[in-house]
Amino acid sequence: MQTNQEQQFREQWPACLDAMEALYGKRMPLPDHRYEATREQLQRLRQRPEANEIEKAVRQLFDFDGRFCGLLMGYDYEWTVYSLCYLCKDEAFIKDLLNIYVPLLGGYMQESLGRSFHLMTGSTFMDDVGHVLWDVEGLIEFEDHDLFDWHGNRNDLSNKQIEAWLRLADLPPLPNPSFPPRRILLQFTDLLDHFDSEDEYLRDLKNFYDERGYTIE
Repeated sequence: MQTNQEQQFREQWPACLDAMEALYGKRMPLPDHRYEATREQLQRLRQRPEANEIEKAVRQLFDFDGRFCGLLMGYDYEWTVYSLCYLCKDEAFIKDLLNIYVPLLGGYMQESLGRSFHLMTGSTFMDDVGHVLWDVEGLIEFEDHDLFDWHGNRNDLSNKQIEAWLRLADLPPLPNPSFPPRRILLQFTDLLDHFDSEDEYLRDLKNFYDERGYTIE
């Protein structure tokens, strides 16, 4: 008998495959023609997405054996999703990356394939989002020992559009889209977290924005 998590995964799986085709087959090819080498193997699983067979294909697609060894340190799902949804300019990247990784990082796959597979997949999600934001779209970079211009880097999507993507990723919208939590913003900088409180961080970020002439509600 299928669990709710398994049923949800099976419903998401065709869109996951379509997103892999769109992203890795066309817009952001992987090294060594890895998608082309794995495509047929993945597509055979369209109607029968067995977890162990998906694991074999995904391990090859993302070169887990070549990229990971030793201790896995984890990944930050919230940083990855919020950065993607609020900063990525091209909505097609948001759509494809969420359709790929939300199912692969969901409860069914984690329960079926274990923590190691989950961490490697999550780290790959972070790598892909970082590549899109920095290498493809070219974020405004931070200055040494200064804050990151989150507001200046924000995309032009409406709050309604962003909230729809965040619902897919099962995260709430930020209370103020230009003021992310400090642990998220500071990952874009070389700053240590020297703030005594979130309020102090928000005051400093407000001053940072004021110096750049932003008018933020």
